[in-house]
Amino acid sequence: MKQEIAAVFHLAAAFAWHLPTDHTHQINVDASDTLLHHCAQWPNLKRFVWIGGYRVASKPNVSDAQLYRKLGAYEASKLIAYDRLKTQAHNLKVPWTSVNPSTVIGHSQTGQTTQLIGLAEMVQ
Repeated sequence: MKQEIAAVFHLAAAFAWHLPTDHTHQINVDASDTLLHHCAQWPNLKRFVWIGGYRVASKPNVSDAQLYRKLGAYEASKLIAYDRLKTQAHNLKVPWTSVNPSTVIGHSQTGQTTQLIGLAEMVQ
């Protein structure tokens, strides 16, 4: 099956208020890095697309711990993941794209969500 995969769209993330840092880091950073390393072994992979968020940009030159204290688990983990994936994709020679939409709303099939902030509040 992996020989047939040409593109991976990685949208998975932990998002909620007051997430525990370790849990969020494991899902948003470590799992993303693991996925990229697996994809790097796929011979027909043409593109790895990572979905970030509208606040994802260059990671400030501070430690991960400082970033988590300043920004909180979700936002910090997305910045750290972006920074690591960008570097790893280059090192692994994986063609990668980062897409940073302003909002992702709801479950992919039902549209249900408990997180109604920003644009989602207006749509509701």
